[in-house]
Amino acid sequence: MDSSLYIIFPPGVKELPATLAAEKLPPISAKEKGVIACFALAFALWSVTDLTKIHYSVIAVLALTMVFGFKFVSFKTVILKFPWETWIVFGAGYALGVAMLDTGAGKWLAMQFLPMLEGQSWIVVFLGAGLIGAFMSSFMSNAAATALILPVTLPMAQSLGIPEAAVALSAPISTSFIMLVIGCPPTLIAYSTGYFSQVDFIKVAIPWAIICLIVITISAGIYWPLTAWPELPLLGIR
Repeated sequence: MDSSLYIIFPPGVKELPATLAAEKLPPISAKEKGVIACFALAFALWSVTDLTKIHYSVIAVLALTMVFGFKFVSFKTVILKFPWETWIVFGAGYALGVAMLDTGAGKWLAMQFLPMLEGQSWIVVFLGAGLIGAFMSSFMSNAAATALILPVTLPMAQSLGIPEAAVALSAPISTSFIMLVIGCPPTLIAYSTGYFSQVDFIKVAIPWAIICLIVITISAGIYWPLTAWPELPLLGIR
């Protein structure tokens, strides 16, 4: 991503002035150490949720409760400085995904594209499902996009004799390759700073998403037939 940004938006300054020196950061305060400890605990608990059976949302609430309870950060500071408009936009996208799921509109939209993959080799189905996942997650949450495409792609994989897991694994990967600013909170937060426009983001995101999908598809086409599913033809070539 950094290399594509450098190519598409070449910096005007090639070398930093010798007089420019970074300010030395002050030592980490006790409150900052406390915040680090809270989030380190949260990440540790998230990594073992299969063992503890504690829902990830409970862990998130626990971390926030510790941060505010021990007064590492004041709640007023969060209210005033946090970019709430970003989460409102993302919440709207998530609500849109739920609405498309409940009304069947999402399934109808997916069915308009997926029939084009029928009769194709497994690697083409994998790439096509990935493209659809990346497209749909660009204007709704990736969780909603995954929930939309899996019920359609899995029966298709079964009918074509393709291991369902081979196609199912494309969904959580491809839905991370968003093409629009509203696709996920980090891009919205960066966009809210005002340093780039939506057009600037699209110039980088769409080519990068396609490149990532191609790389993942080629990797799967080589790795999976040699390991997990030897019945699959290498790179989909019979």
